Amino acid sequence: MDILMFRSRRDEDSTERLVIELKRPTVEVGKKELDQIKGYARAIVDTPQYKGVEGCKWRFYLITYDYSDKILRDIRQKDKPAGLLDDQDEYEVWVKSWAEIFDTAEKKLLFFQRQLNYEATDARVTQHLRESYSRFIPEGLAEDQGPDTPVAS
Repeated sequence: MDILMFRSRRDEDSTERLVIELKRPTVEVGKKELDQIKGYARAIVDTPQYKGVEGCKWRFYLITYDYSDKILRDIRQKDKPAGLLDDQDEYEVWVKSWAEIFDTAEKKLLFFQRQLNYEATDARVTQHLRESYSRFIPEGLAEDQGPDTPVAS
């Protein structure tokens, strides 16, 4: 491995272990590297100290600048997320390029920026309630009422 990072996250019911292998920019990931990361994954989950541990999921990521077109069928499978190479009960193996990682991160950032810039004014909240739940609001309350209009009881 060129660089290996490891993180473990545990909650009441499960443990997630993340292993990341970074390839040098000069390495174009091909079949050899796919076999290598799958071999690492299987060797680790089959180690006696980890074998048979319930609720433990390993996620292996092979991160690269570029990969060969020859492996696209391996990492772009029908009905599976892009980049998922091997999906087993105890582990997953992913292959991602830096461009894919940055693109995904940018999309998430933009989504959260839009959500955080949302201003929930009284008028917007009232409009949303009328549009979404008008069938549950009594007729007298469903009409637009000014701030000085007494609330019907």
